[in-house]
Amino acid sequence: MPLTSDRTESRDERAIAGLCRTTALLLVLTVGAVCASQQESEPSEPTQADPAEAVFIQTKSGQADSKADPGATAGSQVVIYEQDFFARYDPITALDMVRQVPGFRLESTGGFGNGPDVRGFGAAAGNVLINGKRPTTKSDSMENLLGRIAADAVLRLELIRGATGATDRDTTQGGVVVNVVLDERTAGRDPAPWKVALHYEDGAWSPFAELAAGTQRGNTKYLIGLKRTSFDWNVRGPEQFTSATRPAELRDEIQFREGNELSLNLKSATQFSNGDTLRLNAKRVTKIDNGLEVSDRIIAGDRAELFLRSNEGETDDFEFGGDYERDLSTNMALKLIALLSRDHGDTDSGLDVTRGDGSAENRRSSMSSDEGETIGRLEFDWSKWGSHAIKFGGEVAHNFVESDFELFIDDGSGPVAVDVPGSNTRVTERREEAFVSDSWTVSEKLNVNLGFAFEASKIEQSGDVAKSRSFTYPKPSLALTYSPSSSSQWRIRAERQVSQLDFFDFVSSSNFEDLDLDFGNPDLRPERTWHLSSTHERRFGEIGVIEIGVFYDLIDDVEDFLPVGEGSEIVGNIGDGERWGGSVNLTVPLTFLGLEDSRFDLTYEVQDSSVTDPVIGRKRELSGESDQTVVASFRKELPKLKAAFGGNFNWGSTPTLFGFDELVAEAQRSHLNFHIEVRVWKGVKARFEVFNLQDRPRRRKRTVFEGSRLSQVVAFEEIRSRVDGQWFRLTLSGLF
Repeated sequence: MPLTSDRTESRDERAIAGLCRTTALLLVLTVGAVCASQQESEPSEPTQADPAEAVFIQTKSGQADSKADPGATAGSQVVIYEQDFFARYDPITALDMVRQVPGFRLESTGGFGNGPDVRGFGAAAGNVLINGKRPTTKSDSMENLLGRIAADAVLRLELIRGATGATDRDTTQGGVVVNVVLDERTAGRDPAPWKVALHYEDGAWSPFAELAAGTQRGNTKYLIGLKRTSFDWNVRGPEQFTSATRPAELRDEIQFREGNELSLNLKSATQFSNGDTLRLNAKRVTKIDNGLEVSDRIIAGDRAELFLRSNEGETDDFEFGGDYERDLSTNMALKLIALLSRDHGDTDSGLDVTRGDGSAENRRSSMSSDEGETIGRLEFDWSKWGSHAIKFGGEVAHNFVESDFELFIDDGSGPVAVDVPGSNTRVTERREEAFVSDSWTVSEKLNVNLGFAFEASKIEQSGDVAKSRSFTYPKPSLALTYSPSSSSQWRIRAERQVSQLDFFDFVSSSNFEDLDLDFGNPDLRPERTWHLSSTHERRFGEIGVIEIGVFYDLIDDVEDFLPVGEGSEIVGNIGDGERWGGSVNLTVPLTFLGLEDSRFDLTYEVQDSSVTDPVIGRKRELSGESDQTVVASFRKELPKLKAAFGGNFNWGSTPTLFGFDELVAEAQRSHLNFHIEVRVWKGVKARFEVFNLQDRPRRRKRTVFEGSRLSQVVAFEEIRSRVDGQWFRLTLSGLF
């Protein structure tokens, strides 16, 4: 993949082409939506709640319901989905219910290093609430939390569309939130969801088991969850190496990976006689992850080299969080939040190279790391001041990463330690933030959310590198929600975002895959983004939804690979950039095609971007981001058989990573999957799934240039094709 000016100078043409494709798709989807809406009855006028609240409500069930969402405020539009709406989907857990809410896409959050790319606790809210409140956790995913709640314990789901001023959601985001309202009328033991599964791939079986149980003692409710997973898989395929100065190589490669994970979750909620509420949660996760890659390299029919790359890792994560809520008056509430997270990891890696002439080279590295976050947050909720709902407070946080890394190379004369600058270090960040937001109900149709936060932080690094820096960031925000009717809504948002740094980018380590070192950068700064977005949503019939959105991001200090010295690069800030695009979200019943009890869901996103490349000095797209993504699913209910079947398809265009002297284009996993589920007996459901029906390979193309990419002289190319085949999963789930 040689670098040419056509690639960088055709950015505008690509943007125009992408816009044309998006417009064409919008026309097709709009026509389909109109056809579908003509087959469906128009939604009835929403039932009005208390005039003082002026909440729009649509009830999606066979019965009317006049209850307003306890967390909604004037100007919001709430769609209520009762229990009987979900009966057709035969849910076992609250997660099964949330996934079937029309027009809603669950945000994947949680996990150390895998959670949302945001700072602190307030901005990491996700888009699901439980009884109007967000869980006091950052590392536990919402999928796990909802999977521990039995569907029988859910009273209803409330789809809150647009900015509101009285939920635990960050009120300035102005998005779409699902509130899971639990049935608190019963005491004693809650239904206990369980799940067991067997995953089969390439001759290996991987078991999975999960159990959750809840009970109540006095004024305290308890929930415990236990999950055990294991994995054992391999991918294989050829890699072709070509060079103008060396003979071509054919590499026969196979990669193995196996491991297991055990997690324990504890949660409690205590309601005191004076109305105060105390919520506590704890999580402990241990994980073992081992891998081996074998690369047999052949030149002209003779073995040239044999590469064995191994990795053994073990992590131990812990999190404890809690919040205490108290009403100070009829319209003022206080909430105290505390969160403590710790993550310890040990990784041993090796690379053994045996050459055709009998010589050998061995590399060994070991890394021990500790990562942690401590957060304290104070929130005041002034919920009824005329047509305003005001929140204000502050947050303090302390983050750290401490790493010890060793590298040894043995060329046959004995192991020699390699000095890697910046590999043994400690990085800490102390941050304080003050915030205020106002949700103003201008009318029954218009809600305006204004917010402002000011953050001050200090990053210090010690060990191999000693450095200290201080930053301040103002973060204003504005969200408008306009609902001209119960079936139509406009949402506009503008805000200043500050990304959370990955402190491991400050730490140096080895990269055995590409025989390279990844150096840390003590001067790294967080990206800051001005985000602008507009969304229009239209609902029709019982489940029909079409949502069209556009966005624009203006980015300061884009994080990417930054060239340093001769032939080296680090993760750094390469200058300012921009990103723009649009999306379509669609849920449509297929009755207009004669398919009763069926639905089709689609999410299509398209974007383009621009930043000045620090190597070639010309504009190009942002590194590692796909231009287009598609997520589509189909589901058909078979009520008489108490069964259902369907499939889903995920696809994303291939992103490119831009290094100092290389380009790496690695295709995302693109799979077509099929499933069938059936109620085998009372309280137990079986689900059988087939993944990667088309047996699609994963491809990676690495192009390395002489000197730098600016030379445009290709030194060599590596083209990899990996096939992991089809795999199967059988799952049994139920309640007891």
